[in-house]
Amino acid sequence: MSSLYICKKCEYTTHNYNDLKKHINIKKKCAKNTESINYSDDQLLILSLLPYIDNKHIINIDEVKHLHDSVLLNQNKKELFNILDNIDKNKLKKCTFCEKTFNKIIDLRKHVLLNCCYEEIKKKNNVDNTIQFESEKNILNSNNIYNNSLNTVNTINSNNINNNVNLVYFDIKTPVSFDENWDMSKIDKKSNITCSNVMYTRLLKELLENENNLNVVIDNENESGIVYKNNEDKYIQMKSNEIADTTMQKLKNCLNELNEYNKGDIMSEILTHSRRIIEKKHIDYMKDENTKSAVQKLICNIYQTKKKEALDILNNIQKNLKQTENNNIKKIIDNY
Repeated sequence: MSSLYICKKCEYTTHNYNDLKKHINIKKKCAKNTESINYSDDQLLILSLLPYIDNKHIINIDEVKHLHDSVLLNQNKKELFNILDNIDKNKLKKCTFCEKTFNKIIDLRKHVLLNCCYEEIKKKNNVDNTIQFESEKNILNSNNIYNNSLNTVNTINSNNINNNVNLVYFDIKTPVSFDENWDMSKIDKKSNITCSNVMYTRLLKELLENENNLNVVIDNENESGIVYKNNEDKYIQMKSNEIADTTMQKLKNCLNELNEYNKGDIMSEILTHSRRIIEKKHIDYMKDENTKSAVQKLICNIYQTKKKEALDILNNIQKNLKQTENNNIKKIIDNY
């Protein structure tokens, strides 16, 4: 039998369990991709630690549904790996917690990960029966799978020179690209935002009240996130500090736009002072490391408050892409 371990977060692949363990324990954690961003940390950990045997994963997502908001195992990895190492070292087939016996070591490992280990760590950490929450839902299909499937449809369509197939395209509501400025249509341009001491963060909060601007999903633990790129590339990974840098530049542009809009209504001296403050705050951010670090955390926290809504949009885009793909494949098949 051929065994394969795949990191559910980043798709790192190895035939060696110890290599996978080292990968999970590495100081610089791997970033979540567009599929894994919606699994809890404990789900990702268990799905990674259990292997594919003859190309079939020995566990499915339904078996870890009870951990959909759990972080307990991930926060106690040292104790978890001690338990698993004891099983491997002593070639155990009997659970030391509940005394249930298994035919294979791998079956015992699966049992411990899904049941007894979690309960044991929960007791030691005085955690009640309510699993700790991360406010994340499951997304079962990755964006890459959808994109690859759509590419297949396009290839089939291009090869059908003599077949007139009218493909179906759904009107998928997408956020504005992270590469572009935000949708400012719901911002009161006559407001006093540019006179606020916290003009940058205040504007960001107001912008994120518009669902068209929810194009960022931050994963604070891994200092990374995913952003909506465009209709072709969909979502891509970015480091959190790069997301914050781009955000600050875009906020600066928006603040200057608001300042310019109020010409004629506000004294020129006030507008000049406001413009200088907008510039100074951005310069301080770019040049002072302490300021940059503090503001980056603040920006990521603001994005985090809208994570659920941004994930809903991501999920809806993927679901609609899948529906489009299925309908187009069916339409192609029906024309043969």
